[in-house]
Amino acid sequence: MTKAVFIVGNKRSGSTHFMHLLNLHPNIFISNESDII
Repeated sequence: MTKAVFIVGNKRSGSTHFMHLLNLHPNIFISNESDII
């Protein structure tokens, strides 16, 4: 079974850039950012 990893970050902390970098990998799926607090 594949393990899920959750990465969270504050706004303006580089998390969006990190998400785009991870999306370049063919075996990694990144969902859209959520505004849920």
